[in-house]
Amino acid sequence: MKKEKTLSRILALLLVLVMAASLTACAVKDKGSDSKKEDSNQSSQDNNSEDTDSDDKNSEDTNTPADTKTDSGVLAAKTDVTAEDILAKDFSENIKISFAGVQVTDGLDYNHGNDYYSWWTDTFNVEWDMTALTFENWVERMNIWINADDLPDWSVWNFNPGDAANYVDQGLVKELPADWKEKYPNLAAAASCTAANAYYENLYGGTYFLFRPVFANNFPEEADTLTGHMSVFLRKDWADQANYDLSKNLESNSITISEFIAYLQAVKDAGITEYPWYNTSGYVGNTLDRVTEASGVGQSPYYKGSDGQYHWGPAEEETGIKETLRQIKGAYDNGLLYPEFYTLQEPDDVGHFYAAGDCAGQMYTGMAAWFDRYDSYMQSNLGVSYWDTSVTLVLTDDNGVAHDDPLTNYWACNIISPNIDDETLDRLLTIWDYGCTEEGQLRIRLGIPDVDWKYDENGEVVSTIADTGFASLEEKYTSLYPITGNMFILSDDYSFISPANSKAARDRVAELYITRSNITSVRDQEPDWNLLSYSSQAMNLASMTYADEYANIITKEGDFDANYDQWVADKLKMIQPVLDELNEAFGN
Repeated sequence: MKKEKTLSRILALLLVLVMAASLTACAVKDKGSDSKKEDSNQSSQDNNSEDTDSDDKNSEDTNTPADTKTDSGVLAAKTDVTAEDILAKDFSENIKISFAGVQVTDGLDYNHGNDYYSWWTDTFNVEWDMTALTFENWVERMNIWINADDLPDWSVWNFNPGDAANYVDQGLVKELPADWKEKYPNLAAAASCTAANAYYENLYGGTYFLFRPVFANNFPEEADTLTGHMSVFLRKDWADQANYDLSKNLESNSITISEFIAYLQAVKDAGITEYPWYNTSGYVGNTLDRVTEASGVGQSPYYKGSDGQYHWGPAEEETGIKETLRQIKGAYDNGLLYPEFYTLQEPDDVGHFYAAGDCAGQMYTGMAAWFDRYDSYMQSNLGVSYWDTSVTLVLTDDNGVAHDDPLTNYWACNIISPNIDDETLDRLLTIWDYGCTEEGQLRIRLGIPDVDWKYDENGEVVSTIADTGFASLEEKYTSLYPITGNMFILSDDYSFISPANSKAARDRVAELYITRSNITSVRDQEPDWNLLSYSSQAMNLASMTYADEYANIITKEGDFDANYDQWVADKLKMIQPVLDELNEAFGN
């Protein structure tokens, strides 16, 4: 973002705030625009989208708005355009649509590889041309394609505000037609679930990016602030063997960072396992991120202090980063954290918990589907039940605060090639529109009607996937992502009520979100849209993968204070110009 655009962007923000009062947004009580902002430095670690991970609430009403409430509870729009209306359209012309994104399963035939995908391709008469991206090459490959004006018809992009402004100015991404909200009202209603869509539409003077909402109707009513997914998984049976008392933690559904490390030490001292903590450097970074402010892993490394000035988190004592990193380094030096954690790749790290069975604790995605998966994997590999042997808790700092950034409620965005023809664009948006209806959502989340799910005699949705010989929809159809499962609305919200998840998992994830909401650091805070939409050459030059930086400090020999302070001093040389820009533009 260029400095000379500051005034226009502030005016745009004011316009968005005015418009927000009239938006019929998807809701989760009294949340304003407290929605999910995902890690811009580490694309996916904090939001697996139930694979996300990825929260917005009308401040005037604590009930679900009429435009999104459905009898089945799924996130879907109630508009004048029904699923039946959409399916009655003329799809006689076969259309080929190219797609690129992460979560594509190599080797899976997304056209006719199974009955689930065949329904979509046959019904809408499309042929998918799929390109798989990894989290490692996602940003680079997308930037190359966009700048070469060689985008696939549809891509999932890890949004970057600086690049976005340039792409809009150069016409490298498609602007949706001015009447798209009227033509595709279910998609438009779903888009209103995250304030990011309205904000950037007004900022750029049109819709170029469709941000995909994470939470909506089914976030627990008792949770009044939206939070992220990350939680700590522990072996509670090993705590008993090591004579470590978890009773207070089980009662509060939380554990402090000091208690977590003490638990790991007790397990190691009891000789139960050699290295109690297995995580990738990214998830070790997330551990730090959940108990400090502005770490740069999941949260922004920049924040506006009480003095009205912007600061860099790692350099400020009040953020707690240095002292918490000291604790984690102590755990590493004492043999609690696997010594080569920085070489681990997901899911090898979490596999030490549910497959190898030599991990006592780890940070991971605390979502309902994962509780059931851990249970299934542990029973298959270890002959024990997750529910009997383990527990998932909210991680906090030593004052009992769970840290986060105010959430913007999206994970990545859909972008469209500027070279797409009108017929292909209409077919693509029509599919997305159908996917945002109640019927579309039930098909996406639960599979084929009357095969994978049905309505019981009371009109309740019941999953019958087990009757087909499979443990889950994902197992039966290999992958629901990204074409359907994360087509637009992400799967996180429905996981709270999905009959595909066990009642124990649904109840537990609700308990954790309620707990986290009550003790989060972001209560009554709004996202800093100035910071979120800011970009400059200096900021780009100052970018780094903070989790890797912290891993280097953890493993480095010598005096911790000297190593940390030198790292801060070295980095401030490129960080200070960013702070100067932010304070000139938005400081007070």
